[in-house]
Parts: sequence; C-alpha cells; structure tokens
Amino acid sequence: MSPAKSEPDVDSTLMEVFEPAWSSSRKELFWVSDRLNETIWQRKYLIRSAMALLLWAAGLFSSGSLGEDMSNSQSGTNGIPRDGCGYPVRVRDGLNAMQYFRLASLYCQQFRLDMALKCHAKLTESSPKNDASIRMKILDDALLPKEPVPADAFAMLNMALAVSDDRPEEQKILRQCIAKYPRFEWASLMLARAYPPEAEQFYKQVLEINPHNAMALSGLANLSRDSQDEQKKVERRAFFKQLMHFDPYYHDQETKLLELMCNEEPPEPRKKDKISRAGRRDPCQEDYWLEEPADMKNDIVKSLPNSWEKDGDWGYAFVDKKGRVVFAVGPNADPGRKFSGGMIVVNASEGQGQNCNNGHTQYWNHMGGLALEESIVDGKSASYGMCAIKPIEPGAGQWGFVSIDGKNVIKADFDEVLPFSEGLAAVRRRGVGWGFVDKTGLFAIEPIYDDCLPFSEGLAAVEVEGKVGFIDKRGALVIPPTYDLARSFSEGLAKVAILDKERKARYEKYIDRNGKVCLDLNEVRKRFDTDGKSTKGGIGLGNEWTLYPEGASLRCGGENNGDYDFHEGLLAIKLDHKFGYIRRDGTVAIEPKFDSASAFKEGRGMVVIRNKAGFVNHKGELIIPADYIGATDFSEGLAAVSKSRRRWGYIDKSGVLQISPRFVGAGPFSEGLAKVALSK
Repeated sequence: MSPAKSEPDVDSTLMEVFEPAWSSSRKELFWVSDRLNETIWQRKYLIRSAMALLLWAAGLFSSGSLGEDMSNSQSGTNGIPRDGCGYPVRVRDGLNAMQYFRLASLYCQQFRLDMALKCHAKLTESSPKNDASIRMKILDDALLPKEPVPADAFAMLNMALAVSDDRPEEQKILRQCIAKYPRFEWASLMLARAYPPEAEQFYKQVLEINPHNAMALSGLANLSRDSQDEQKKVERRAFFKQLMHFDPYYHDQETKLLELMCNEEPPEPRKKDKISRAGRRDPCQEDYWLEEPADMKNDIVKSLPNSWEKDGDWGYAFVDKKGRVVFAVGPNADPGRKFSGGMIVVNASEGQGQNCNNGHTQYWNHMGGLALEESIVDGKSASYGMCAIKPIEPGAGQWGFVSIDGKNVIKADFDEVLPFSEGLAAVRRRGVGWGFVDKTGLFAIEPIYDDCLPFSEGLAAVEVEGKVGFIDKRGALVIPPTYDLARSFSEGLAKVAILDKERKARYEKYIDRNGKVCLDLNEVRKRFDTDGKSTKGGIGLGNEWTLYPEGASLRCGGENNGDYDFHEGLLAIKLDHKFGYIRRDGTVAIEPKFDSASAFKEGRGMVVIRNKAGFVNHKGELIIPADYIGATDFSEGLAAVSKSRRRWGYIDKSGVLQISPRFVGAGPFSEGLAKVALSK
C-alpha cells in the first residue's frame, strides 16, 4: 500500500516523528511501508486480525502529515468521523500533555509503537510545557524501547500483533524476533503476556535491557499479587515501589488493586457504601444496593417490594393514570421501574447487582409485548434512543448497544458500559480505560480515563490520576482534574468536593461550566451552625455522592440527579440539624424546619415532619399536608402516597386523590404507566 501522489513522502514524515523520541543516531528505525504491508497481507491469518491491521495501515499512510485533520471527506478515512478522536488509528490535535501521555501509555501497553511515537510527537508541542517535559522524560525512560528498533524487528512485532488470536503462531514469531534482536525488549514483553509460564523470565530479561521499564515492573509485581508468601510480598512491594518511582502515572486495570496490596499500612476500609471519585458506586462491591441513610426521608419513600415472590400474596402490574391495569406481570418476570423510549427492561441486573432471572432479559412495550427481538442475557434501560445489552452470542459477557427500533447495532465488545447520554456512551474494555463512543460505535473520546460519569449539559466528569475534572464533547479538559469527588451538572452547576482524609472531612462547593466556584456549602452551613459541631472541619464523609433516585446501578447524574443537585433553582440542604432549601447564591429560600426534604419535582418538594410526608411549593407553603407515612416524588402530575403502608394510591399536585389506595406498593409514572404491586 503506497501513499497517494499528493501526500508527502511517508519515510520523511515518519522520520520527523521518530526524531523527538530517539536521538539522530537512532534514525535507522526505518519502516519500509510497501514491503511491510506486503509481508503481512500475504500471510493468510485470521480475517479479523488482518482487517484490524489493514485499518491501522490505511490510517497511517493516508493521513498525510500527522497533525492533519482528516476532514477531506464526509466520514473521514476508514469511516472515522471528522469530529471523532479517531482512536485507535489516529492521534488528533487539541489534547493537553496529560492526555497525550496517557494515550501514549495506552498504545505502549498495546505494543502500537507507531501510534505511541505519534503521541510523543504531539506531547513535545503540548501544554503546559513543564508537565509535557516531565511526561516526555517518563515516556522515553520507562515506556518506549530503550534502543533503536530495526525495520525487520518492527515488522515481526506487527506480524505477531496480527495473529494474536493464534497463540502458538504469535509465540513462534516473537521467539524468532527475540533470537534475532535480543535487545528489542518489546518482543519479550509481548511474549511474557502471551506465554504466562515463562512470564517472569521474560520480564526480567526486559529489566536487564532497561531497569526502568514500567510494563515489566508492573508485570513482575502482578505475578505475585495473589501469593501469601512473605518473600513474594516483599518482592511485590519492591517492584511496585520501583514502578511508581520511574512512572508515577502508570495505569492499567491492575494498578489500583496492586497499590492497595502494596501499601505498608492498608487504608482503613470504607463503610458499607463504597464510592468512586467520579461520584458513582463501585460496581465490584458485593452489596450493590445503596444502604438506606439514617434520615427518615428514604424510609418514607420506599414503596415497591424488591422482587416477585412466586408463592407470595402479591405480584407486579402496570396501571394507567386512571388506575386501570394495562397488563399484569407473570411470576417469572421482574421488570424495571420505569419506561424509557417506549419500552421497559425486564429480568435485568439493573438495580439488582446480579442478573435476577432464570431465562433471558427482554424489552417490553406499553402493552406488555416484546419491543425488541434481540436474544440477550442482560440489559439496561433505554436512553437517548439506545439500549445497552449483553447478547447471548457471540461475545458472552460483553456489552454492546442496540437502537430502540432494533436497526442500529454496536457490537458487544465492552466490559462495562454506561447508558447513552447526549449522543455519547461511556465504555470500557479490558486493559483499557473509560472512553466515549458515538451511536456508530466509533470512539469520539479516547479511552484514557480511570472512571467517568455520562455527559450532562455538555460536560462529563472524568477521573484521571486520582483526581476528577470535566471534559467537553471534543474531549478537551475544560475543568482541570483537581477534585476528589464530583457529580454531574444540573441546571448549570456541578457539586464537587475536596477530601481531607486526616480530618475525615470533605469541603463541598458548586462550580459552573467554567470551573468557577459559585457556592461554598461549608460557608453556608457555618451561618447556621449553632452548636459548633455541624461544620467543624468540614462535614463528615457520607454516602450522598451515590444517592440517585433510580438506584445505584444507573450510576449517572444528568437526567437522574438525586436530592443533592439543584432542581427548579433550589437545593435541598441540611442546616443545623434541619432541612430547608437554598438558592444558587446561597441565600435561604425556605427556612430549615423539616426533618427531611427532597429535590423539587414538578413544582413540589417532598418534606418530612414528625415521620410523615407532605409537599411544599417554592414559597415553602405546605400545599399538601404531611399526612402520609409513605410517598414518592411527583412524576407526570401524580405522586404515590400511603397512609397505611400496605395501601398505596396516587394524588395530584393539589393533594386530591386521583387513584384510590388499593396497591401493595407503587412507583413513579413514566410514559403514562406506573409499576405497582397488587394483592393476588
């Protein structure tokens, strides 16, 4: 494959890229493009691997200069959108030093030398300059090959990549490469991963060539990760200490666990509610349900039973706004709480922590019939016209997406996914960080983040190197990662916090889309602190960062913001042991006089007075008296209420009963239907 005549000379272009990474004496690294591609394509290995390499080659040799924006056609080279990031076959302009470094590190871990060097070239020109200089030194010293790479060695490396699904053939090529080029450490690194029985030997060979190699140090530390032998533990700590010394930014899927294991003094375990820095619950925790808070509000709200009892005295059904049963649910089905996109997910892990069905997950329409014909084992609620699904075949255990009409399918190729939001979905593959794909399945934002939340109001919270910031839809870090916790934007503001672990306190603020602090919650609380205890040294580390009304499994801000975000211009807040509401400027809108309070929905805020719930308007007037021992927020003009717990009905925003209390449990209305529990 040769470049078009109008393109600059490929060899000279590549040499310009290599020069920053290696000294001029190392310019013997020369990729003979026509010969390399002819060698690889003539070998008739697996079609999938060959196609993957074909995409790489096309992207490499048709993109012209490395900084060129591939926007000469409608969709870009190889179908890459003009506005997309182009990962994994293109390195785009516009990122900062940290982002280029993490992308280069990712390519190094994937043994994509060509792309890692492109990132290196971008890194030299990125800002901030001081940070770029530090990261370039780490990249040269701990990640890139220590010595020049001969063209034939590079060709053999790419042959091994092309046949990675054929382990024996991959190992054969890599052993030949090591025999011929023993100082090319990447071949040993690849073989260590491809052939675990000899991994320790190959990692140590790498350290003989470059004692600072981060991938080898990480590999050796992880080899003894599960060992309880004291000597192995000492070695593990030593390798990890070296890793953090030579590359303090090193990250892969094992690094966090390794860090915990290698600490001399393990951190104090969190209480039951484990949280991540980006403000969503850790999916690895056994108890996936949120722990009920100590305040009374959540006890008031809780209504629907958790699951169907086959031999019990009740079952699920969906009713309309007249209280008429539209369809009943059988004993082997467990539907979600709400309709979305004209369908509801049934027998899914959403909100449960594990798949709760004995058969397959389905999507039902408003009449209880099949809305999708897909054969799947798990799924998530529809969002922005797309459903996240786990198909039965192929790729068992992997997540993909399908549009609500069943026409647009994104291959199941991800280990974790979050629902689509504002046209993009957060996804993660094994060994790769979180990134964002569009509705065609192409990456719009590089997978270089440790954690993230879905987009909300054009920005998404991302965790990187232990701190949280915000990116826009171009992938630019518009709010630098300086916070320990963050929630999604709601009404132009996002809640962020800085943790003081020594004092076991957090300092909370609301920032705008420019990162400017608009409200300091600790200052607001101080004005109401009468006993000197409520705000001393900030407030305690609680669990409010994960309290989303639709359950922890949705793990998103945006549409499903909880009671700790602004709604309708007001924020429910606890001030001096009582709940009230404040405005965006921190002034009090409704005096703190309630035992609990929730966010405003449809002009009404639910409050709790002496263990009973009622509703106030924006003036703080108790429009609906606090007469209910159970209640939900308003949705589509109605709220579920109960005076006896076992009998639930629905009232309108004036407090007038619209559906008589005859349900065992009742949920919110969505798309004209509500999930209820009926006595048999």
